Amino acid sequence: MNIAAAATAEINAERHITMEESQASFPRGYITFAKKILKDGKRNEDGTLKPDGTIVSDEQVISVLNMLIELDIDATEKVGPGIAHWVIYSNRDQKRNSVGYRIMRVDGTGPIKFGYSDVLKPPKPRTYVQRALTDEVAGLMVEFRKAQFNDGPVYCAVTGVRIEDFLYSKAVHREPSRSELHEAFLLEEGLTFETVDLRRRTAPHSGFLLADRTLAARWIEYQRARLDGMQLVHMDRFDR
Repeated sequence: MNIAAAATAEINAERHITMEESQASFPRGYITFAKKILKDGKRNEDGTLKPDGTIVSDEQVISVLNMLIELDIDATEKVGPGIAHWVIYSNRDQKRNSVGYRIMRVDGTGPIKFGYSDVLKPPKPRTYVQRALTDEVAGLMVEFRKAQFNDGPVYCAVTGVRIEDFLYSKAVHREPSRSELHEAFLLEEGLTFETVDLRRRTAPHSGFLLADRTLAARWIEYQRARLDGMQLVHMDRFDR
């Protein structure tokens, strides 16, 4: 198993533990590996940069990008109905003298910006709190997914693919988005991402939960009251 596959397996194993959309720490050496793969993927054999719009065909680059986009906090909004392919694209429109990768969707829209370095670099307090809030409602997300299958198979909200079992589904926030829901809840509580206290989860789980358990209970009920803004998508949506 190569390092990219190993990293994917390790992160998927962590997801099984948390049961929902939490993001895992990267395996040792993976960040350096990923940065090199993505850096080399932007250049031709002679070292020159590939032109804007070049479709990414290197399977290793595609594998790394597909894994990293799934870890992006705004993945649902960026991926939309699914990824048709990745393209190399200059960041001049962001006033940055660099080249990155962007998404072309299956519906023809794009290129959609994706800052993979934001996923790879150490998380900010906001990211830790967002992950903790996501993990707090993991059980509720499983309940929601199971309930959608009470009358039989359902269809992916963005691709229309038939989903036979809830295990192959993923609950995503549509209206409002997950980030917007987090912000609205904290605002209502008079908190910010910087003022929320967290505590480490106990082994074998990794990551954090809210230190204030009454706050956690209020957050779960806040999310429960807004399940009508969620939809189900197929788990392999990012590879379509």
